[in-house]
Amino acid sequence: MAIPSSPSCHNLRITVTAPGLGHLRYIFSGLANGILILAVCALVWLTGAIYCAVCARAGLDPLGDADRVDIPAAWLVLNLTLGAALIAGAVKVRRLSRRFGSAKSSEASAPQEHGRHIKRRFLQIALAEWTGVAAATLLGIFFHRQDLVWPGASLIICLHFAPLASLFRVRAYYFLAAVGSVFCLIALLTPAASMNTAHRLLLVGAGVGSAMWITAAYNVLAAHRLARSTR
Repeated sequence: MAIPSSPSCHNLRITVTAPGLGHLRYIFSGLANGILILAVCALVWLTGAIYCAVCARAGLDPLGDADRVDIPAAWLVLNLTLGAALIAGAVKVRRLSRRFGSAKSSEASAPQEHGRHIKRRFLQIALAEWTGVAAATLLGIFFHRQDLVWPGASLIICLHFAPLASLFRVRAYYFLAAVGSVFCLIALLTPAASMNTAHRLLLVGAGVGSAMWITAAYNVLAAHRLARSTR
C-alpha cells in the first residue's frame, strides 16, 4: 500500500525545504493522504488481530473456523473509534492545507520536474511492493503454508515504507518499516511447532497495525506543529 506524501517533510518536525504558500499546501495535502491511507490500513490489520485473538482464546484455527468465531462488539467498537480518530485527523490536516492558497499557484508549480521524478519513483516503489505481495501469496499457497501469506505480504508492505521515507523525507515511515518488519520476521521465522496459526497471525495484525496507527497519529501531530510554526 504505497502512500503518497510530500517531498518536503523532513524528519516530521517538519523542515520546509522550498518556501511558498502553494508549496505548504502541497505538504499538508500529502500528509493528509498518507494519514488517511494508514488509518484504513491500521483498521484492517487491527481487525485481523482482534479476530485472531478471539481464535487463539477459543482454540480455533483462524483460517478454517471463521464461521465459529464470535467477536465481542466492544472490541470492534474500540477499533472503529481508533480508526475514526485518525480519519478525523486526516480531515483536519487537509483543512490546514487550505490556509495556504491554491496548490496550482506559480509557487507550487515551479518544481514541476522534481514532482515528475517523485511520481515516477513512487510508481516504481508501488510496483515492486505489489509484485512482492503477489510473490509472498503465491509462495505461501505453493508450499501449503497459508499461515505465512499474511506475515509475508505484511513484511513486503512494511519494507516499502523505507524507500518512501527517503523519497518523501518523512522519517516516521522508517519507524513503521523497522518495527513492522520485526514483527513480520518473528512470525515468518518461528517454527510451526512453537507458534500456532492464531498466535502467528495475531502477532502480525497487532504489531503491524499498532505501528501503522502510531505512525499516522504522529504525522497528525507533526502537521499541526508545522501549521503553528508557519503562522
